[in-house]
Amino acid sequence: MINELDEIYIQKVRVKAILGLYPEERLNPQDFIVSAKLYLDLREAGKSDDINHTVDYDSLHRKLAEIANESECLLIEKLAELCAAECLSHALVQACTIKIDKPEALELADNVAISIYRQRQ
Repeated sequence: MINELDEIYIQKVRVKAILGLYPEERLNPQDFIVSAKLYLDLREAGKSDDINHTVDYDSLHRKLAEIANESECLLIEKLAELCAAECLSHALVQACTIKIDKPEALELADNVAISIYRQRQ
């Protein structure tokens, strides 16, 4: 089914958030990067040229940033689930992939990231 759907990408939404297990991670906001890939049918939007037939990605990227900035989760996995739920709350979105980068997480590596895929039941 996913192969038959179109995709909208929201890439590299930069946020600062309290996120992490360790006490030092809970003191000051860290930099995170949230990206989303939305799977939906865009044919009607292409025909109608009407925003009601697609996802308002400006509003969605702001909502993803708000979720990240306010969440104070312990795990990036939890933040990814919250972001996926927001994406799937849009009626046209059939599935999504959420990627969260935590560039300050590891001392000897440039980045750690997770990616989750969620679809409507």
